[in-house]
Amino acid sequence: MTNNIRWFAAFAAVLMMGIAAAATASSTTSSTSGGSAIQVSSYSTIPDTVYRGSYAQLQLNLGNSGTETAQSVTIDYNYGTDESYMSVGDIGSGSSTITALPFHVPDGYNGAVIVVYLKVIYQDSGGQHTTYASIPVSISGKNSVSADVLGATPSEIYPGDALSVILSLKDIGGNDISDVAVEPYPDSGFFLNGTSAIQLGDMRNGESRNVSISLVMSSPPSYGRQMVPILITYQDELHNRANETVYAGPIGMMSSNTKWALSPLGSSRIYFDGIKTGETKNVNVTIGISSSAAAGYYDLPVSIISGNGQSWNGSMGVLVQATPELTISNGQSVTPGNESKVPIKIANTGNSAIRSAYVSIEPGPDSGLRVTSGTEFIGTLNVDDSYTAQPTVSVPFATGSYPLSVTVTYRDSMNQERNVTKEIFLDVGNSGSFSGSGSFNGNGTFARGQFTRNTGGIRVFGIDIVPIAAVLAVLGIGYFIWIKKFKRKKEEQRK
Repeated sequence: MTNNIRWFAAFAAVLMMGIAAAATASSTTSSTSGGSAIQVSSYSTIPDTVYRGSYAQLQLNLGNSGTETAQSVTIDYNYGTDESYMSVGDIGSGSSTITALPFHVPDGYNGAVIVVYLKVIYQDSGGQHTTYASIPVSISGKNSVSADVLGATPSEIYPGDALSVILSLKDIGGNDISDVAVEPYPDSGFFLNGTSAIQLGDMRNGESRNVSISLVMSSPPSYGRQMVPILITYQDELHNRANETVYAGPIGMMSSNTKWALSPLGSSRIYFDGIKTGETKNVNVTIGISSSAAAGYYDLPVSIISGNGQSWNGSMGVLVQATPELTISNGQSVTPGNESKVPIKIANTGNSAIRSAYVSIEPGPDSGLRVTSGTEFIGTLNVDDSYTAQPTVSVPFATGSYPLSVTVTYRDSMNQERNVTKEIFLDVGNSGSFSGSGSFNGNGTFARGQFTRNTGGIRVFGIDIVPIAAVLAVLGIGYFIWIKKFKRKKEEQRK
């Protein structure tokens, strides 16, 4: 007789789950075509296993498959004799939102399934609409393990970093449990170094134990600020394998390509007074970019939290165009009045490679130089690589420092064409003292340097006396010739 009653109870539980699932699959809505249409697309429970006498949450994914925004969405729900209400807000056309409905399973509840009945009410241009759904939730026997998170550090981690978590476990089931283990939740993006689980052995009824674990993040399903699930497994008094899930956080899970590359300057939390349906609000955020960041696309995690506690985690793409830094120099002097090959060194001292590069060398304004074979193809120039161009330059006879204009045209890692122009100085013979300067003006062009040239001579108090001496010499020679001619005429007259 007892076996028949147990069989009938099990059959009734399975039948109830089938009826509830069918009710969920065929949830009805009174919305008309062309307006908004709210449906329950998926659901889950937090924690995964719901026990008698426990508090839990029914997490719903509500989607709007209509063409209008569903306004003032609310949910009336009941389970057994308890009724509750939840305000969701607006859901735009083609979008979805996640909301959690808290509920409590009485300690004396004897069923294997509890059914949560939903009534979703919303409005659009066609008036008020209602969607009905029924969600079956499986109920397990009394929970044997209570788990709490005492601490989790750091608050932000990158792939390869470790998250330190301290757990407090207690056997509250009224019986001893065995083979207790703590492990990362499957597909959570975390793992334990050197082992798949931390074995704790047996726990007696009422026993408490603190456990420290170190979880290493590999690649989580999504980035942003979210909870980290941790799985606790054990064998109960009936030798059945059971498990509990505890959540640490929220923890900021950062993408590896943002590490040390992008960082908000100032506060990382921004507040909005309110955003109405269909309204758009903008805010400017200043982002610091590391000087060592290479050109490319970076993911910047973003977490949006509404006033009713709902959250959205995602990322924004940030394009960083890192321009390679080129150093152009010439350290060789040439002799006056000759045609010489002048080595000009071009070095990539930046943090990204360049390609399709070529160099063009021209004489500076009023320099008197002539340059042949002034254009050369470089090709690809990786970081810390250099190339030496050797144009043929005809130099004047006067010694000094003469300007050369060097332009390097290339494509960066984003396939954008860029150019850098710098003015360098060519030393011709013994130039004495000279000065030169070049300044980078931000768009890849160096400002033209100013220079002075000493072409020789003798200076007294800063005055070149060579031209004065030459004039005096000419005057002296002329005076001497005139005196000699004057004396000759006098001698002829005396005769």
